[in-house]
Amino acid sequence: ENFLGQLGAQSGCLGVWSVTHPLLSPIFNQISKLVRALLHTTTIQVRDPMRWVHEHNIAAQQGRLQAAEQRCTSTGTLPKSLPKSSCSFLRQQGRLLQWQQGRLLQWPQRAERASLVCFAARALVKRREKLPARQRKRPINQDIPRPFQVPSFVPEFLPRLFIEINNAKGPRQLAQLVSDHGPLMPAQHVASVLSRLAGFATDGGLDEEQEAALARCGPRCLSLLQWRADEAEPLMLARAAYSMYRLGLYDEELANTIVAFSFNKLSTFQPDALAGLVAALGGWGHRPPRPWLDRVCLESYARMRSYGAQELASTAFGLAKLGHTPSEAWLDAAHRRFRDAATVAGANAPTFVKFGWALVQFQMHPSFNWMLAFCSEVRQRIDMYTARELATLMWICIRLKHVPDPLFLEVWFKAATRRMPTFTPPSLLLALQSLASAELRTPAPATFMRALLPKLREMFVDMSGPELAEALWCVVSLRLKPDEQWMDDYMAACEGVVSSLPPQSMADCAWSLARLRYQPSEMWEEAAAAQVSSTLGAYTAAQLGVVVWAWGNVELGPVPETWRSALIDRARAEGFAETEIKDVQRLVLGMAEHNSVEGRNDAAGWKPQQQQQQLQQPAPPSRLQQHKEQQGGQPNRRRKKDASRI
Repeated sequence: ENFLGQLGAQSGCLGVWSVTHPLLSPIFNQISKLVRALLHTTTIQVRDPMRWVHEHNIAAQQGRLQAAEQRCTSTGTLPKSLPKSSCSFLRQQGRLLQWQQGRLLQWPQRAERASLVCFAARALVKRREKLPARQRKRPINQDIPRPFQVPSFVPEFLPRLFIEINNAKGPRQLAQLVSDHGPLMPAQHVASVLSRLAGFATDGGLDEEQEAALARCGPRCLSLLQWRADEAEPLMLARAAYSMYRLGLYDEELANTIVAFSFNKLSTFQPDALAGLVAALGGWGHRPPRPWLDRVCLESYARMRSYGAQELASTAFGLAKLGHTPSEAWLDAAHRRFRDAATVAGANAPTFVKFGWALVQFQMHPSFNWMLAFCSEVRQRIDMYTARELATLMWICIRLKHVPDPLFLEVWFKAATRRMPTFTPPSLLLALQSLASAELRTPAPATFMRALLPKLREMFVDMSGPELAEALWCVVSLRLKPDEQWMDDYMAACEGVVSSLPPQSMADCAWSLARLRYQPSEMWEEAAAAQVSSTLGAYTAAQLGVVVWAWGNVELGPVPETWRSALIDRARAEGFAETEIKDVQRLVLGMAEHNSVEGRNDAAGWKPQQQQQQLQQPAPPSRLQQHKEQQGGQPNRRRKKDASRI
């Protein structure tokens, strides 16, 4: 401070180097003036540093600190020029000055060029070496059980325990807290533990120890909540019920208690709590009384504007699972509110699956514009859906009588192709059945078909008889032509289950084989004939007619007389029209003639090759063809009208 007006750039830089430590800078009131004076120079040439400037400054600082320390010790006050701190702080500053004085003795006696920042940071900054990857994560952020050392008799025990629950890093820490202090936890703490466990279970990525801790801690929390249910608030129980549903926990008595306690408090529930409670009851399959469901619909309808897309989807999904159909006013307001709220970023991908599934269960058919907006929002989130959700989305569109647009189908096929390895037999069959029912104008992309057939071939072992029949029906309906090896593997898997096929599956399988012109093995033929004959009374006229037609079309053998007579009797019993009965009789007579021709050919030694050549001979021209030939082969054209007459 004494030399401030006389210091130049060179000596001033050295002065800053000795006093710019963060702990020393508050002591000097004039340091800002010195810094302003030195900021005008960016690079300073230092030759023969003035050591006496450093020594003088260090001695002055040390003297001031010692005087302040003596005054603090004797009077207990600090000078105004120093910050308010303790004597230990002053001693620390003295030791720091001694360190600087020792470093001054090692100052190099040579000229060097350096900036002001380098002078200030040379003695103060030290680089740390990069830690290994396994040491970068602090132990406090790992899911390692640690003891909770707050005594239970102190007043701050419960608040500190609640903080410890919310700060837990994984299921293992929560399991340790519940094991040690579970009987002392109130209902609020137990509900918080269930919520944290549900969050960890949904996020995934747990190891075996964490999965074991999660499976062990969930039932314990359920028992504690049953014990503390009378002390809990209805809102807290509603949130705990949703957490239990996500964890797969259910107790009928506790569910009845929650329904009874919440009936008079439903008007005070927030939208997320009410939606979570309805979704939990629907997921459990626990149907509450009819007045409770009507009250839920009334409260949700009154506050429909405050509901988001997720709350609406959860409420509609829970009501649909419980078999309760709301009023037309509720459905109209819900689907209009969902369209407005779906554009918000908070609407996640499963929300559209839940709400669409609920609309199908309610037998509601939204407008074409609503479905276009729905498909547009789904298309933007198509990469977030799982294989099962993709199949459900296609099923929803078909059930709501909406054929998706080409742009939606393009992105859906791409996403389904990427998710093909994760499809299960039920989800893949649901998607194929929906595509086959949609009657698409354009065939599916070749990439999707190339991934589909090998996936179906891998699933033959895991499929049941009806699933195998449905798979072949979907393949034929999508106009696919499997190769011979694929069909051989299919028949090998189908031969063992054909004897247990229900009537509809048998009709689908026979129709598919007839469309493919594929003749199955003799073992399949014998088992199928025995199955149809034994369950002939369970077939409808349409099902039996398909089986008879396919049997003769694939040339499996003579159609039994009992099948033909049963077909005519069933058509008359079901009230077919006379023209339809005549068509059935014509089909039966055709099968009978086909059987007699086959018998004569077999007796005469007719060979299949000769029969094929005979079938390939051109048929005699029909009357229409003869008439066209007589007219000169000109097609029929509409006669032009006379302009004068017009």
